[in-house]
Formats: sequence, structure tokens, C-alpha cells
Amino acid sequence: AGDDVVAATIEVPGGMTLTVANVHAFGPQPGDPGIWARTLHDLDRALGRIDGPWIAVGDFNATSDHRAFRDLLHDGRRDAHAASGRGYARTWPADGPFPPLVLIDHAIVSRQVQVAGTAEQTLPGSDHRMIRVDLTTAGRSDRAGEGG
Repeated sequence: AGDDVVAATIEVPGGMTLTVANVHAFGPQPGDPGIWARTLHDLDRALGRIDGPWIAVGDFNATSDHRAFRDLLHDGRRDAHAASGRGYARTWPADGPFPPLVLIDHAIVSRQVQVAGTAEQTLPGSDHRMIRVDLTTAGRSDRAGEGG
């Protein structure tokens, strides 16, 4: 992810604009175990530069047990699964003989965004379950983020 984030700004019903940022954080790497934490810290800085409401969604390669992930949750930012009461959801691995074991795919929302719900779906050919986030904007519920 680095300091640059791939993002698009969209207009959602009600006239609000929302920036949707794609996340795919490096996992810990042999020879450079710190790259994972640096990637999340770089993401934190990049999200801090986004004006207006946003959602960052994708593969964070982190659970809520990881300090570097929890460090992203400040200034009113929230993990969508936790905000919807579904912090127990699991997304990885989705292609094994057992059900997924951990939630490493997330959507983080800025303080201006309210989460109406979350869900997961298994997609053929992916080792992650897709996450869906339903957002409430201006009193309405809109599906605004999918990833995984």
C-alpha cells in the first residue's frame, strides 16, 4: 500500500461523496518482518490525508488482535464488522477443508460514515471470503463497499 492508496471518490444517494480506498497490505515477509507494520502505518497516514467521508476495504492481513491494525482505529474510525456487532466473522482461509479461521479482510470507516451491516460471501477461486458493507448515509442504507 505504501503512502499511496488506490482510491475512487463516488457520489452516493443523498448527494454525499464517499472515497473508497482499496487495501491489500503485505503480510509479514521473511527477511523483512517489519514490512507488514510499516504498510499499515503508511496506510494510516494516507487515510489521514483524505478529505471527507471514506471507507478503506480489503485484505489487511491483520486481525483485531494485531496492534498495527488497532492503531488504524482512531479519531472516530471504526472497523465495520465490530461496528455492526459481527467482529466474530471469519474470512480466511476460504479454500481449505475447514471453515475460515480468522477475520483479516476488513472495512474501516471514517467517523462520518455509519455502518448498517456486514456480510461475507465465498467466491470461487479465492482464498478469502468477500466482505460486504452496508452503509447508512443521510438516513438511507446504501451498499458502498465490497472487498476481499
